[in-house]
Amino acid sequence: MGCVASNPKSSQKEGSSFSRQTSTFDNDAIRVRTAKLSNAISILQAAPDSNISIFLASIELQSEDVQTLANTTNTTLPSAGLIVDMQNNNLANKAGRYLRMLISKFSRLQTLDLYLSRNCFGNDACRELAEAMPAVTGLKKLRILMEDNNIGCEGPKFIADGLTSLTELTHLELNFRRNRIGSLGIQGFMERFPRNNRIQEFNLDLGYGGIENTGCCELGTLVSKLENVISISFMLERNDINSEGAAGLVRNFGKLNSLKALCLNLARNQISVQGAEALAFALGKVPNLTRLVLNLSEHRIGYGCAKYISQSLSYLVNLEYLDLNLWRNYIGYDGAACISDSLPELHNLAYLKLNLGHNSIGKEACDHIFNAISQLTNLQEIELRFHDSNFIGKLCTVEPVTMIDDQNAENIALCIRKLKNLHRIGITLAENEITSKGTEVISQAIKSFEKLDEVTFDLDLHLLKVDAFSEDKTTLVSYQRL
Repeated sequence: MGCVASNPKSSQKEGSSFSRQTSTFDNDAIRVRTAKLSNAISILQAAPDSNISIFLASIELQSEDVQTLANTTNTTLPSAGLIVDMQNNNLANKAGRYLRMLISKFSRLQTLDLYLSRNCFGNDACRELAEAMPAVTGLKKLRILMEDNNIGCEGPKFIADGLTSLTELTHLELNFRRNRIGSLGIQGFMERFPRNNRIQEFNLDLGYGGIENTGCCELGTLVSKLENVISISFMLERNDINSEGAAGLVRNFGKLNSLKALCLNLARNQISVQGAEALAFALGKVPNLTRLVLNLSEHRIGYGCAKYISQSLSYLVNLEYLDLNLWRNYIGYDGAACISDSLPELHNLAYLKLNLGHNSIGKEACDHIFNAISQLTNLQEIELRFHDSNFIGKLCTVEPVTMIDDQNAENIALCIRKLKNLHRIGITLAENEITSKGTEVISQAIKSFEKLDEVTFDLDLHLLKVDAFSEDKTTLVSYQRL
């Protein structure tokens, strides 16, 4: 996956223009790599007490270069923080061994960030990294990003083995996205994951990992080991998960009494209305949430998706941050009405991101939603997407909807004026029938704010073009029909 085949030798004759250009390019790459490697070596030799950052991404780094870096010093380095960025270098497992040697020299580390995505690391590299952990037992924050490598089901198990040495760890982020993890990989990871841990923040990215229902249910078991967790993030898009897997994932959420922040990305799976109901039921058991990110885009669940998620929101009255993505679920007018009915209960919301694009909600539902949002007077940031189309697709039976027009624009402007604490606005109303009249109404509403930091309005992808904003980015200055 992450490997990129080296370019074959050119068939051009020596001395040709093509050969000279390629040679110049190669020499430039070598010079860049040498300069950056020398700079990294200098930093290590200086052995500062402060954090060390080594940036060697996208420079065709070789395993031997990592070995040189690891052999720079034989002494223990006093730094408390280390960042190693070696992304996009085509590094193989052998480099993992040298990374272990390098990490082992930082016995006082409290934070470690390893950016290793888009290389050719496999299970053996994961084992090498795990074997470095006993040398840094004081770690409190660990981030390992290995997206798009050649890691299989054994890799996560090795990483979990390494975690057993890190008894002080409170923050853990692991990214195995676009690897061949599968359900067996998650099972091994869960079984080796230390039960007696202090982890407060846990982020796991397994997108496009083929974990399926079995792996998703194993993650649900893993959740029960996170007794002290405050924040959880699961990125699980495109994993062939259906309602059974979704229900298994969230079945233990009610046991997490300290949970305040939750991110679930389940986009592009196969969840039905039963899965949406299970998710909503579980969310209702964590009423202390202050931050929720939920992505159920591209499931085509229908009205039931919005119905059940809206019911769960009525229990989450402490939310301050809500990011809800129901794009392409065809919830229709009734589903949008459910969403609008639940929003006014969220009195503490300061940030709202809502994506209802490709749901055929219609102009009336749009009004209902903006009327509901206008009651959230503590909002500081809003990001709303209502991209809809009369062309819905052959697989959808929802009737074409009426497009947003100038009357809706007036309601949007009225909503904006009521939200006195706003400092950031982003609204997409693509494919609409708003004219210059509606644009002017929105523009005047925006002008009423003195402290807006950022404004973004996408009024139409095809019919209406907003040319620019004023220099202070607070007002629309022109528009034109295409």
